[in-house]
Amino acid sequence: MPYPDHSSFRSLGFYLLAVTLWACQGNSVETIEVATLESPEVEPVIVYDASDSLLMGLNVFNLDSVLKNASFAYLIYDATTDSIIAERNPDLSLVPASTIKLFTTAAALELLGPGAHFGTRLLYDGEIENRILKGNLIIKGGGDPTFCIGEQTMNKVFAAWGSSVAQLNIDSITGDIIGDARIFSEDFIPYTWTWGEINLGYSAAPSGLSFNGNLFRLVFDPNSKDLIIPQAGDLALTHPNSAYLNQTAIYDADDELYLVGFPNSSEKKIRGTVREGT
Repeated sequence: MPYPDHSSFRSLGFYLLAVTLWACQGNSVETIEVATLESPEVEPVIVYDASDSLLMGLNVFNLDSVLKNASFAYLIYDATTDSIIAERNPDLSLVPASTIKLFTTAAALELLGPGAHFGTRLLYDGEIENRILKGNLIIKGGGDPTFCIGEQTMNKVFAAWGSSVAQLNIDSITGDIIGDARIFSEDFIPYTWTWGEINLGYSAAPSGLSFNGNLFRLVFDPNSKDLIIPQAGDLALTHPNSAYLNQTAIYDADDELYLVGFPNSSEKKIRGTVREGT
C-alpha cells in the first residue's frame, strides 16, 4: 500500500481540527488559537570516510582478473590509531619502484622545508660601455628540473630576462650566452638504468640546468638513411655539433622511436618504426 503524500496528511489534519472546533463549540468554548508547524524537509547528509574510498579502490585491484597472476602487495598503517587499515601480502618482498620517491620527498621537506625553491639566475661578466656588454650573459642553473617547461613558460621567462637586460642599458653583447650547469659533482646516471631509456626525457639524469623537461624536437625524413645534421628550426636545445643516424623502418603501425647513444655524446642513432606515409 503506497504512503499518502503530505497533502493528504494536511487534509486529514484539517478535518480533525474542524471536528475538534465543533465539539468545543458544543462545550461553550469561545476562542481557540491553533498554531500549525510543518517540519522542513532535510536532505540526508552522507559522510564519506577517506579510508573507505581507499579500500574500495584497492578492492578493484584485488578482484581484477587481469592481475590474478600478478604479484602486488601493500600494507597501509594508520599512525594515529596505531592500527592497520588494509594489507595484502604484507611479507612479500617486491621492488619498490617509484614509491621510493616518498623517502627523497620526505627528506627534502624535512631538510629544505616546504617553502624551498630552485633558483635559475641570469648573470653577466665584463663591462657595459655605450649600451654594449663587452662580456657574456650567463644562465646559472640551480638544479631545477621544471625550468621552462612549455612554450608559455618559456616566453614569460625570456620576456622577464629581456626586460632585465634592457634595464641595464644593454642593447648588444660581444661575448656569448653561456649555460652553466655546474652544480652536481657526480655523474648521476646509475649503471642499472636500461640502455633503451637513458636517452628518454623522463629518464634523463639530474642536471644543474634542465630545459623544457629535457625534451627537444628533431625533424627528419624517415626515407633518408644519411647522417642527419640538424638545421635551423629542426632542433632545439642540444649539442651544437650533434649528428643523428636514421636507422628506422617504415611500417604500417604506430610510431615507436628510440634515441640510442652514449650520454653526452654528440652522435645518436634513431631506431624504431615510423608509420607509412609519415
